[in-house]
Amino acid sequence: MLRFGLLAAAGLLLSACQAPQTVIISEITAFHRINPATAAGKTLAIEAFPPERQQSLEFAAYREKLGAAFAAQGLIIVEKAADAEWLAVVNYGIDSGKTEISTYSTPEYGRTGGGTTYQSGTLSSYRSGSSASYSGTSYTPSTYGVVGYSTNTVTTTRYTRTMSIDILDRPALDKGQTVKLYESKLVSSGACGSLAGVFEYMVDGQFANWPGESGKPQKVEVPSPGLCASR
Repeated sequence: MLRFGLLAAAGLLLSACQAPQTVIISEITAFHRINPATAAGKTLAIEAFPPERQQSLEFAAYREKLGAAFAAQGLIIVEKAADAEWLAVVNYGIDSGKTEISTYSTPEYGRTGGGTTYQSGTLSSYRSGSSASYSGTSYTPSTYGVVGYSTNTVTTTRYTRTMSIDILDRPALDKGQTVKLYESKLVSSGACGSLAGVFEYMVDGQFANWPGESGKPQKVEVPSPGLCASR
């Protein structure tokens, strides 16, 4: 029994120390003409939009995560667009946030009645004209309940994060033609104001059912160990 009690106490302490898990929710709509059965083995290059992001270290980090996700679908990632059959063009961003203020009331509890009561006075006799003083205490059980309310204010800021991916037929670009094979837009909102803190979970949501049913919006929830916690 003692050993069981110690193990139970240790388990409670461990769970109390663990950070609460959050969920990153992404809403995704994709239109495509990709057959998943024939997509495996295609060579794919990943580039940023706008093009000036191409050399940034931020995009390099995001490209690595996207490359791993595409590779898990059977595509072969290549460095140069000239060596690719498909070209994925990626755009991403986050806004400055929208602040919302809400209020709520909390009841305050206290004693509403009962306790010790002191009584005193004078008794007079009409017939004899005499009088007498009296005093004493009485006690009734105390009662408790709501004695008032306090108003609390909560301020929260929610950020909107977006990611779009277009996949183009790369050889067609050499002929001056733009042939889209896939286009998608992902929108995610939450309290994390760092795109880097949630990007990999957005990628997980994007590829949870890739390429998905064309034209059908989907909502994907991906667990995260914290508010802005990358793996």
